Amino acid sequence: MTDLVEKVEKIVEDLFDANTDKFDLYHTLRVKAIAESLALEERDVDVEVVSLASLLHDIADEKHYGDEKEGVKQVSAILREAGAKPSLIAHVIDIVSNMFFKGAGVQTPMKTIEGKIVQDAERLDSMGAIGIVRCFMEGLSTGREMYNTDYVPQRHVSKEAYNNSKTDSLNHFHEKLYYLKDNMNTLAGKRLAAKRHKFMKKFEQQFRLEWFANDLEPILQKIRAKSPWQDPYFLHYFSLMVAAIKDPVKFEKMNMDEYDISAPEKEKDKNK
Repeated sequence: MTDLVEKVEKIVEDLFDANTDKFDLYHTLRVKAIAESLALEERDVDVEVVSLASLLHDIADEKHYGDEKEGVKQVSAILREAGAKPSLIAHVIDIVSNMFFKGAGVQTPMKTIEGKIVQDAERLDSMGAIGIVRCFMEGLSTGREMYNTDYVPQRHVSKEAYNNSKTDSLNHFHEKLYYLKDNMNTLAGKRLAAKRHKFMKKFEQQFRLEWFANDLEPILQKIRAKSPWQDPYFLHYFSLMVAAIKDPVKFEKMNMDEYDISAPEKEKDKNK
């Protein structure tokens, strides 16, 4: 870690500690770790730029300030405070200004290998087990439903459509998370994305089974499909047994016509 990266990391940690409602420090540190790892498999990479852009990428996200320009100003100010050169500042700003997902139909290409690496790292942290948890946590914080069968996945063709869309958290898998695998820039990113993508698919399959209670054991499935307590004939005969147990003598003397075994069929005829 260079002195510049160390200075910026300390500034970012202090900023995030003071704004825990806006920033997730652990997400940022994971993105940095992933990006530095991906950089090892690429040639001619400025790892310092990769590290700095990873540390500062979330500050440039417009959802934290409501204005992308304000976030970029913050990034520039932090780098200047840490003593970064103008050319390095320009490179980092170019990366953090163009890396975020803005809809499945919106292209967000990166100019440099450093940008491609950081973009892959940020997207990878939106996948797999961590990505699933982050998705549902964000949904909870924004009042988004966990799942609603009325929502249909949309392929947003603009940033505005994506930001303003109404959806549920599981549907978000189909509107963003499942698109990430095919939009990776690096070979290392593609490999890791494939693993995390597969995990998310398995999770969704299990989620849907549990949501509709279709993950029951086979015997329970059969019972649920034809419960005796929903069978009118079973209920009719059960009532006879209860009457006999309560007062067997009286039951024996009573006119059995009162306990007509065709009672369920007669009830059906009444309802026609």
